[in-house]
Amino acid sequence: MTVRATLLAVALLVLAGCQRSDSEGSPTTTVDSAGVRITTINMSPSALDEWTLAPTSDLTLTSAETGDSSAFAHIGSARWLSDGRIVVVDAEARRLLVFDAKGELFKALGRRGAGPGESRNVRSMTVMPGDSILTFDTSLRRLTVWHPESGYIRSMPVGGTLLESWPADAWLWQGGELVVWQLSITSQDSIPPGAGVRRWLMRARLTLQDKSGRALGSSPQFDGMYTGVHERGDTRLPFSNQPFATLARDRIYIGSGASFALAYLNSDFAPAGELLACTARGPHTGGGPGSEGRGRGACGHARTARPARQAVRDKLCCTDPPKGATCDRSRICRPR
Repeated sequence: MTVRATLLAVALLVLAGCQRSDSEGSPTTTVDSAGVRITTINMSPSALDEWTLAPTSDLTLTSAETGDSSAFAHIGSARWLSDGRIVVVDAEARRLLVFDAKGELFKALGRRGAGPGESRNVRSMTVMPGDSILTFDTSLRRLTVWHPESGYIRSMPVGGTLLESWPADAWLWQGGELVVWQLSITSQDSIPPGAGVRRWLMRARLTLQDKSGRALGSSPQFDGMYTGVHERGDTRLPFSNQPFATLARDRIYIGSGASFALAYLNSDFAPAGELLACTARGPHTGGGPGSEGRGRGACGHARTARPARQAVRDKLCCTDPPKGATCDRSRICRPR
């Protein structure tokens, strides 16, 4: 996901929470589509304030504090605790480093391995109430709870069958239920010799599970990242979009990272709304969560899905583009 797309995703959340007017010419427009609340941000990305880094850092953390030359060779997530301490995932050493508010090392948690209190590949880190720390290990497929002072507390496995067999990330939510990020591979025809590299798309989904791993619900599927595939196999591509999820107290925001669009699930894990950005190419570029089964019109409007024959006749093109624009065969509005 590009920096501009990331900043716009943040702006979607801010504007949706602060400006909810539906009047003509307002920054946002909200409509209901089959029980799903759709909010469109009627502003160009270029009109939004840009976030920039300060010319100097407020605090610098280095490996000198650890006494280990291999420390900080590969840094993962970093989070603040409520008292100003900072927790950093030292991915190379498979541990968590806790620094005080002055940047001095307070404690190192965990080590390399597969046993209790050990890690192989920490994908994410979340600070929970009371400053307990939750990490997800993709290699071990388990969540681990830590405390910044006492260290390892407990672990819980994350896994299952079929789509659930590939958990890419996981979090605790509400009353101890698990939200699991799952990826699936789409079918791909064989690549003939000399055809070069083609994009191989993956699909993403969130599932809600109880502590025993039993599935309680799932989100709609949406575009995940992609890799490249060629006649000899597959390869990682450097500029793939990165899907993401953000958990709040009563909802979960999800996005594909490939479009200026967010969807959110309510506390019952059901689709409840979408946040769309009106860009020069229309409300969004497709492929994001919630984009299936619902056609898009001009910015600020939504329509229910059209019959299949009509969709074929229109060649999947929106039928009411904004003034001065036209639509291509991918349903994308473009300037004339």
